[in-house]
Amino acid sequence: MEPLCASDRAEDERYAQLMQKYKESGLADFTDQEILELLLFHLQSKNNAPEAAKKLMDIYQYLFFAFSNLPKDLTEGGLISKQTALFFHMFPEMVRELKIRCKDPHPVLNTLQDTTNYLRDFFINRNIECFYMLCLDQENRVLSCNLLATGSTKQVTIGEKRIYSVLLQEKTTSVVVAHNHPRGIWNPSKPDLSMTRTLSHILRSNGVILRDHIIFTPTGSFSMVTNNVLPEGFYGNPYQPNPEDA
Repeated sequence: MEPLCASDRAEDERYAQLMQKYKESGLADFTDQEILELLLFHLQSKNNAPEAAKKLMDIYQYLFFAFSNLPKDLTEGGLISKQTALFFHMFPEMVRELKIRCKDPHPVLNTLQDTTNYLRDFFINRNIECFYMLCLDQENRVLSCNLLATGSTKQVTIGEKRIYSVLLQEKTTSVVVAHNHPRGIWNPSKPDLSMTRTLSHILRSNGVILRDHIIFTPTGSFSMVTNNVLPEGFYGNPYQPNPEDA
């Protein structure tokens, strides 16, 4: 058995430090770089994990941005392997799916807070625009949450056939639609408003009420109903007050 060189011993000590910290308090007290280090230790068998983590953080600044990049971009410079880059790319989707699958599938959503809390997980780490339709029954109980379309970082387009397909599948009385602005600009664009008007007319012609259109960003959300973006008459089935506001 060959003796460990100084760099191997240093990596072993660093790994032991991170694992001890994790055992004592979990990941809550870890910096983004420390989380990245710990992942690389496990994914790449301690192949210069501290240095690779530091260089990646110098490039991306935040762990979120490292996970949001395509595998081919992450492997530039040879800091991490293709397998590690693929895992990084998959990880946010795995977290998103885990959170969605752990939800109560049919909660009652009477308030805006209930609704945004339910929908937020569908947009975790989404780096392109995605459009969902949340179908509710007459008691505001969730029937389903359907992905209608995905787009680019700047826009998403919904086909009417997809809308009708969902409406035929569900005995819904009202819907909340939601999409995201990955670049962090929360206010609705002109195409967003035009799409909402068109969608409202389609729903009304099928006896379904549009309850709200919510836009999510990485840091918050915007309700078109509570911000009075569109004229009265485009929406129905108003929210109940949040308990703390009553």
